[in-house]
Amino acid sequence: MSQRLPRYSRLLLDMHIPDWDAAFLSEYDPRKVVEAYLASGADSVMVYCQSHVGLCYWPTVTGKPHAAMDGRDWLGESLAALREAGKEVYGYYSVIFNNAAYLTHAEWRIVPRPTMAGGAFHGKRYGHVCPNNPEYREFVQAQIDELFARYAFDGFFFDMTFWPGICECRACQQRFSAETGNRIPHIVDWNDATWCAFQRAREQWMVEFACFLTALVKRVSDIPVYHNFAVSLFNWTRGVSFDLARHNDFLGGDFYGDRDEQFLMGRLMLNLSRQRPIEYMTSRCVHITEHVNTKSSAQLQAQAFAALALSAAFRLIDAIEPAGTVSDDVYSMMRAIFERIRPYQPYLGGQPVEDVVVYISDQSKMSPAENGKHAHDPQLRFFPAPHLTAARAAVTRLREQRLAVGVITRRQLDGLARYKVIVLPEVTRMSSDEVDAFTRYVHGGGSLYVSGIGGTYTPDGGSADFLLCECMGLSRVGALAGDTVYLRPVDEELRELLRPQSFIAVNESVQEIAIRSPDVETLAFVSLPYAYPHEGAVDDRQWASIHSSPPSVHTQIPGITLHRYGRGNVIYAAVPLERSPHHSGRRSFQWLIDRLLEGRVSFRARTFDHVWLTVFHQPEQKRFIVHLLNYPSDLPAVPVRSVRIEFGHGLDCRFVSVRELPGNREIDFSSDASGRHTAIVDELNDYKMLSLAYD
Repeated sequence: MSQRLPRYSRLLLDMHIPDWDAAFLSEYDPRKVVEAYLASGADSVMVYCQSHVGLCYWPTVTGKPHAAMDGRDWLGESLAALREAGKEVYGYYSVIFNNAAYLTHAEWRIVPRPTMAGGAFHGKRYGHVCPNNPEYREFVQAQIDELFARYAFDGFFFDMTFWPGICECRACQQRFSAETGNRIPHIVDWNDATWCAFQRAREQWMVEFACFLTALVKRVSDIPVYHNFAVSLFNWTRGVSFDLARHNDFLGGDFYGDRDEQFLMGRLMLNLSRQRPIEYMTSRCVHITEHVNTKSSAQLQAQAFAALALSAAFRLIDAIEPAGTVSDDVYSMMRAIFERIRPYQPYLGGQPVEDVVVYISDQSKMSPAENGKHAHDPQLRFFPAPHLTAARAAVTRLREQRLAVGVITRRQLDGLARYKVIVLPEVTRMSSDEVDAFTRYVHGGGSLYVSGIGGTYTPDGGSADFLLCECMGLSRVGALAGDTVYLRPVDEELRELLRPQSFIAVNESVQEIAIRSPDVETLAFVSLPYAYPHEGAVDDRQWASIHSSPPSVHTQIPGITLHRYGRGNVIYAAVPLERSPHHSGRRSFQWLIDRLLEGRVSFRARTFDHVWLTVFHQPEQKRFIVHLLNYPSDLPAVPVRSVRIEFGHGLDCRFVSVRELPGNREIDFSSDASGRHTAIVDELNDYKMLSLAYD
């Protein structure tokens, strides 16, 4: 693929409009819409070739054109006007979600029809066709061939490359039978080899479909191709494995969640993407299902600055009116947002600096609690996966510590030694290569945090003792029942941290463990309520306080342990403290990470929890780029004063200056004999970029 300079301010206009009403898109004029694009100040525009409705915006002979075009070529006219203005242009094409194909070809449909209850794509408006159907694939190939025979794009985006539900159409049944000799199972069972093989097949089929789509473009045009990666951290039902990233030139997707989602997905894509910059898309409305309610300018600006902090491109999404018009006021608002971030864009890029990383496993997007449910149970679409909820919480807790935080996957297994601490947040299923890699990492001097039922299942359907038992120094006995259990710290520093509390209250299942190594130190034991595990009732004596269940039985069951293994350390928490809804649990998790770090921090900001710190190394310019983002949950942000930045530990370089970018205003910094440096940012209004230069 030829090299192109990245364009960071990007735009997309959604056009999912049917044509059964003559008024629909009757006022659409490509030239006027392009004028709005240009007014926004965007550097890159994505144009619709077709939509979820399945109607095409060019005079196609392979599909059905939108009736409102009446013989015109809207796509061609849009491309010509954007080319004339010197804009980068990406094409948009929807797969799997295609109403026209669904209605015309019943044999292509996903069977049974997915139950889209809840989420962004709820209701009965969407028609889904199966990517395993050979005739549907021939249709997509004909459409892409036709597009690229007529038009030139600077890049291409395939939307909806995921499973909206489990498909049992004839094509899927035949393929699974041919590959495994089995029928498609109907009951979820993560202990069953056939069920696990079916889920693995669904993921591999989607990877292969993405490969097929990317190849259609690559064989005729040397341009970037990417697929919507937004659902990659949804649970297993979408059938998206991280292997799909291999068929994207860079990663991007449309996101409608909060600041925690943006940080998490940004850090994930940074280390999973084949190329950078990654792309963060979001709508100007509060959600994809909204058409009128627009986010505040402060919210949109914060999301744009957050994209800068992740060294990501920022693509804003608008939605066309059914008549075919857009609002000039919306594009004026977009222009103001793009103008704020443009001065910083020349300084983006570099390698992410990451002292502490959270490991996310695409094989653990499941829950043992799903066992026994019917595969088409609509509740499964949003059934929480323990690993994913713990991972999201862990990333947020670490971000709140203002550390240099990253997210890694199995793609980084061969290079774990570069990280000071690795967090395994209830990574439920582990393969043998993961177990070997983490064991070697600790033995060689690494520090590992493990929680909950981490490593108690294998990807092929087996369940086991802790697969990391050797480096953890522990064995799993079972799980403690009940809704209320307590951890009783015995480590004096942890006890001091929690005062005036003496216990950490836990409201989810706690693992019962046994120590198998003399090198294990217990940091906290388990305490149980009176008459555990009975809940108590009005007519019995199985309770000690009418409103609550205070700790009463103080066991010697370990709840938090530290094992020194080889030259490294492993901390295990019998419940994912990172997921705790309470301050005591969250703060205990952060303390455990600090204990593993042992002061080995290359960058840290001392300020409020809602301030983001991210760092990128640009060795060619001999500098580190530091991003500071004032991003509270309630916007607009109140200025933060005296942000203290500590840096330098473990960095083999001599720092010579700290400057604000752009403008190069110098900031004084101090140094101590150990090579640690400190700089103070007097005031952080919303966002600051700093250059830390060295020689």
